[in-house]
Amino acid sequence: MIAPNNSQKTEDLVLNWLPLVLLLGALALVWSNLFQNGFHFDDFHIIVNNRYVHSLRNIPHFFRDPRAFSSIREYAGWRPLLSATFALDYAKAHEAGPQLFLIDTFVWFIVLLFFVFVLFRIIPGGSRLSALFGTALVGLHPVTADTVNYISQRGAVFAALGIVMGLGGWITWPRLLPRRLDLGAPAVPKKWWDEFRKNLQPKLDAAWRRFIHAPLGFYLIPVLLALLASPGAAAFALILLAYVILLDSGRAPRQVIPAGILCAVLWIAPLAVTWKYGAQARPPLASYWMTQPLVAVRYLLTFLNPGMLTIDSGLQSVTLISGLGGLIGLGAIVALAIFAAKRVEWRPVAFGLWWFLLALIPDALVPQRDLEATPRMFVAMIGLAFALTRAGVIVFERFSGSEKSRLPALIAAAAAGVLLLAGFGWETSQRNAAWETEESIWHDAVDKNPRNGRAVVHYAEALIDTGIGVPASYDMMKQAAVRTPQDASIELTLARTATRLGREDETEAHYKRILAIQPAWASGYALYAEWLLRQLRIPEAIDNANKAIALQPDELDARRTLTDIYLERHDWDKVTQLAGDTLRFYPFDEDGTRAMSVAGIAMDEIKQEESRAASLGRNGYLALSVTYFKNQRYEDCIRAAREALKLDPNTGEAWANIATAYHAMGKLDESVDALKEAVRLSPDLVQAKIHLTAELEEQANRHKDKDGSKQ
Repeated sequence: MIAPNNSQKTEDLVLNWLPLVLLLGALALVWSNLFQNGFHFDDFHIIVNNRYVHSLRNIPHFFRDPRAFSSIREYAGWRPLLSATFALDYAKAHEAGPQLFLIDTFVWFIVLLFFVFVLFRIIPGGSRLSALFGTALVGLHPVTADTVNYISQRGAVFAALGIVMGLGGWITWPRLLPRRLDLGAPAVPKKWWDEFRKNLQPKLDAAWRRFIHAPLGFYLIPVLLALLASPGAAAFALILLAYVILLDSGRAPRQVIPAGILCAVLWIAPLAVTWKYGAQARPPLASYWMTQPLVAVRYLLTFLNPGMLTIDSGLQSVTLISGLGGLIGLGAIVALAIFAAKRVEWRPVAFGLWWFLLALIPDALVPQRDLEATPRMFVAMIGLAFALTRAGVIVFERFSGSEKSRLPALIAAAAAGVLLLAGFGWETSQRNAAWETEESIWHDAVDKNPRNGRAVVHYAEALIDTGIGVPASYDMMKQAAVRTPQDASIELTLARTATRLGREDETEAHYKRILAIQPAWASGYALYAEWLLRQLRIPEAIDNANKAIALQPDELDARRTLTDIYLERHDWDKVTQLAGDTLRFYPFDEDGTRAMSVAGIAMDEIKQEESRAASLGRNGYLALSVTYFKNQRYEDCIRAAREALKLDPNTGEAWANIATAYHAMGKLDESVDALKEAVRLSPDLVQAKIHLTAELEEQANRHKDKDGSKQ
């Protein structure tokens, strides 16, 4: 045996360990400015303002009720594992601070990178160096920054992890497992232990063969967990089918059926349950589908040139004619994947392209609120990273065929790879900086697309939050609304901002425009009712809250508005009915529980007074009259006071209670007559005298005004 010389050892060290060290250093440098960033946009209703996330006791509820996913009903989603991780983070942080959430997401991202490396290495034709380069592409790409920074989109990381681990499990089991578990027994046993191992070895071999060849489907476990965090993981079955067809000649496509059943069930079932909640917020199905080919092409171009990444691209729906370019582009990608599959050496590249296309299907089939979103391309991007890596390997091998050309080709490949990764890494660092605050991320979006009305509105709102140029920022919002008409979300932001500025007339105009744009949007009526309540326009608030409930019986904000109104009115029967219905829809709602408790205590107090009134005589009915008045049961107040008068007709206090009830009911003449009786029977009732004098003056003024109007 010839020992390797020093130059060979140095070359092995450089090729095997130096790239890994450089990658780890690059990751540490590029991601060092991640952890000072904050919550953004959807993070607030999914995490910060979502009461369900704030208690670990609600974790079982995430599996039962999709509305627990967000504090906004339209964003309901069945992603129980994702919500559970948010609840765990919140419990550890003791408050909704973003740093721990970011650290948790980043840890899962690092775990994903490890399994990406393993997968890229074990796919046929992979090498340590090519797998490391592909992993670097994923780890340093700016698309990853826009996924990891967006805490509420952690599900995209889980989806990618489940797909990568599932595919790795499929490849590994059982072909890359050891053929046998060798106990190391010698051929000629010398001790009882040797004899025991020798006799056990055949039994162990047989059991091991049965185990590794049994259809246990262990590779589906990470996929199952990923489906509990993101519906995007349902693309696994399609990606696995593409792998079997292109790269796994030892297995038949029908063996993918169990994966297909699992993914279909856990994609369709949650969709069927949650569809009704977000129907009003989704774009029309036809226009959404026509736009998706263009979206796929834009995702590919974004992967190659990520300089225009934003939190909101402002992409608008296309028609069949205007979307023709997208169809042509999508057709070109499909044709390229088909053409690459015709040659064995290019099949891994074809697989990467199909991975990209197939990973987009779950979100492309179901209309999302936004036509495109960077986190939705995260799983697909891994396929592009694999395709680009394997294409680079093929090109390198073509140009390094001879000994003379190998060194120049190696230098050129290394330079190109370093420049590409350095460019991506720099852009990722810049994206991390852009995600620091709401102001910075929306400023970035406006800077890249000033015509994006939604981005302008959110940027202006962020400026107002910081106290910068408040009137000018509001004017900026209104100009954006003109450029982006018929957008209820923009009108809602304008309404809230106008309220903050004290411009209530404009607030109401915005709410009315919301209802004109989306007349069947229950939340629009509920929010309008909430604002009307703050303006003390109670009848209108009741009317709009009831409209919201008629459209959506489980509209929580409308129910809370009505409950607050009836609590203020001490209408305990209606409070009990509303709170009871609310708790049937939302068993853990704290406001409903509190309202039910308050109503129960008040009704118990009334029942106690009613039961004691007869035994206590006149004073009992007087006390019952006061209790009824406190609870705004004015007719009952008068009735109880008259019961006291039956027992003692000379009770001036009873007439005073009757007068007070009539006054509350707006029956001022009856109130005056009752006060006269109270003063006549009990001249020492000072408050009754004061009220009588005031009401007589008011009565005289009313008659004077009436006589003046007749003349």
